[in-house]
Amino acid sequence: MGGAAATGGVDSGGYAALGGDVGRGFDEDAVFSAEVVPKASREMFCDECFGALTAERRIIEIIVDQLKAVDSIPLQLPHPTDTRAMRVVKALLADPSDQRNLERLCRDCGASKRTIQRVFLEETKMNFGKWRQQLRLLHGLQLMASGEKVTAAALEAGYSSPSAFISMFRKQLGTTPMRYLGDGNGAEPRGD
Repeated sequence: MGGAAATGGVDSGGYAALGGDVGRGFDEDAVFSAEVVPKASREMFCDECFGALTAERRIIEIIVDQLKAVDSIPLQLPHPTDTRAMRVVKALLADPSDQRNLERLCRDCGASKRTIQRVFLEETKMNFGKWRQQLRLLHGLQLMASGEKVTAAALEAGYSSPSAFISMFRKQLGTTPMRYLGDGNGAEPRGD
């Protein structure tokens, strides 16, 4: 209670707030000094501000709930931090079309199959097969974005055929590769 009212500002999370952290709730004592602002004025002002903060909090909570409901974001590829799993990751990043099965990759990288399966699930929240699928899909997408045709991108990414790539692309992203990227003839990319 230093004799001066605290001023509003932006907290470290980028949210406008009147002191305190929106996520921790409203801390009346952190915002106003009882010596400067009479209690009745403080209550009236706080009710108006708290209503705005409550609406902002509800919007943030809805966004967080929606993000939690998503099983996985299609265009992400988290990497494990475990050194044994990273040897497998590096081998596949160097050649996403590598056709070795997990057992062979593990043997070549000096790790056990069970350990790698456990680490991928714990650290990436994906099983190894799903992670490899995401890697190939992203690699194919990068190739097409740099000008490769669908057929070349599919084969270089490790798919057995362009139709297998297109099918997986549609399953993961909800559209075909050409619609997603735009077809170069004035068509808009997906979502526009």
